[in-house]
Amino acid sequence: MIFLKKVAKIEEEVFSEIKGLTIDETKSKVGKDFYDLFYIQYSQIPDKSASAVTITELPLRGTSGQISIEMDDKVIYSFMTNPGEDYLKEQLAATLKTIKEFNARKNLIKNEFIY
Repeated sequence: MIFLKKVAKIEEEVFSEIKGLTIDETKSKVGKDFYDLFYIQYSQIPDKSASAVTITELPLRGTSGQISIEMDDKVIYSFMTNPGEDYLKEQLAATLKTIKEFNARKNLIKNEFIY
């Protein structure tokens, strides 16, 4: 039991260094605007995930594109781009809510296997 506590403490120290890491892989002004809004809000959250959040953008035909939010190599949320500021703020709220739910589910699964 002591060994497990020491291992858990070491893992926590390693992951605390990269908590809140965000990666910007956007390609357009709309994608960059969304990333900037996201980063400002996400950096203010006190309990960030140990997983990196990657925001990628896939340009589509014309001026549209698709933005995807990935954690643990899984796309957890995706939406089509729209240059409207209100639309980006709505998508930001949905993204933050999805990240919070993803982390809650991940913590539940992690806690199930602690004996």
